[in-house]
Amino acid sequence: DRQALVDTILLGQGRPATHGYPHPDSPWTNPVNVAAFDIARARMLLDEAGLRDRDGDGIREFADGRKLELTLNVAATEPAQIRAAELVARQLRAVGVGITVRSLDPTVITSLFASRNFDLYITEIGPHGAADPDQFVESQRSGYLWKSGLAYPEMDALVRGYAAAPTKESRRAVLFRMQTLFNARPTSLALYYPDERWAFRPGPFNGWVESPGFGIVQKWSFLPPAARQGVMTTDLRK
Repeated sequence: DRQALVDTILLGQGRPATHGYPHPDSPWTNPVNVAAFDIARARMLLDEAGLRDRDGDGIREFADGRKLELTLNVAATEPAQIRAAELVARQLRAVGVGITVRSLDPTVITSLFASRNFDLYITEIGPHGAADPDQFVESQRSGYLWKSGLAYPEMDALVRGYAAAPTKESRRAVLFRMQTLFNARPTSLALYYPDERWAFRPGPFNGWVESPGFGIVQKWSFLPPAARQGVMTTDLRK
């Protein structure tokens, strides 16, 4: 329930990640990919996968009796992330997934990511990773969203199609298919996007423009006005 996370952790000052990984405001985000909150469907999918609470203790088991228990790691220096981990664990337990939250030193979290020796962990990424279409593509095969060297022919074919697309619209269509594949096999579950606020003195610089889902700290803000034509941005001075 991403909206519940926004209401509790951000006091409503944010957006739930309802479309998967990319920011819902980005023009490069597939509007059809809606990650709905549905406890009944979650329970049904777990049942269909053969994961059932066979001993009645509230935690599902595999067919061989192993418990569906995972560890969710979070940096001990990030109170908002710790609270998010607690709430996520509570929601997952409601459908029979056992979750243990473990707070660790940030350097340990970094080492876990490098080794991939973890079940789950919470981290954050800047708007560049969530709203820039090229960055989303690069993240698939760079070792960030998919382990380097692990075969993924379906994604590779889409990456090749993205690079070869001759127009912006055809490239967007390939990207939308890539996001659909990613949502079907998610290696990352986006939770929410905090609202951003910016303060600036117009005297030193007044050329800021906002890119939907991205913010103002990006290359378009620093290009000459003529070079911004055709860019999907909002001039903050208006």
